Amino acid sequence: MRLLALFFVTSLLLSTPWLKNIPTLMPLLHADVRIASPKALDLLWAQGIWIYNTKLVQINEKEEEICFLWEHKYHARDRIDPPEELETCIPKNDS
Repeated sequence: MRLLALFFVTSLLLSTPWLKNIPTLMPLLHADVRIASPKALDLLWAQGIWIYNTKLVQINEKEEEICFLWEHKYHARDRIDPPEELETCIPKNDS
């Protein structure tokens, strides 16, 4: 029983850093947002943005479109540029 409690506490402590991402990911519960998200990634790839250097900051669901706000940090061998915000919007009738 103690071992089970130890496993539970350990897994809870290890998952704590991920709890801050829950509000950002809540809009993904909506089907329209889940359908639009791969298209938003395709738009980033079309711009030559590496997804590895990109972090999802916010998802805004508006009347006509779903917008994804990203933070992109360009990494080179000799420098790291300051983060820039990118927004990709997908029309709802397109998703």
